[in-house]
Amino acid sequence: MEILSILSALLFGSIFGFVLQKGKVSKFNVIVRQFLLKDFTVAVIMLYAIAIGISFFYTIKPYNLVDIPVRESSMLAAAIGGAIFGIGMTIFGYCPGTGVAALGQGSLDVISGILGMITGAAVFEIFYPFFEANVMSKYIAGVIVMPNYLLILVVVILLSIAPVLNGFCSKN
Repeated sequence: MEILSILSALLFGSIFGFVLQKGKVSKFNVIVRQFLLKDFTVAVIMLYAIAIGISFFYTIKPYNLVDIPVRESSMLAAAIGGAIFGIGMTIFGYCPGTGVAALGQGSLDVISGILGMITGAAVFEIFYPFFEANVMSKYIAGVIVMPNYLLILVVVILLSIAPVLNGFCSKN
């Protein structure tokens, strides 16, 4: 089963990277234009990826093909993680997925950011017991899963389609 999991991750990761590259969201200027609210391609592709992933997951879950334990959500951990992600993305100029896709298409400027992601993951792993006791166990909001927020998901998807229908996505 371990080999199947690794092969599945490689397959879906490759497909995701291909979509990121074809959508041109692995280009720095497209991400900058997203932050300037001039090009919504990044938001549209990411929202579709989330929607497709959630749909796929909940389609195959009844057949016991996936088993992902759902933990209670910590608002403190989410706030700290979101802040670290936002600061890292601001400094790096890419989110983790688009950064790896940019490296795959030959953009060597992302190497320092990818090394930062690896370092951050290692630091988190080393200090995990501390984070679990002092951060992840604080301000618990209960179990939060997407089916509980299906209406919100539909609204987000419809809002993500709106810029495309209105022609806000540029053809870079």
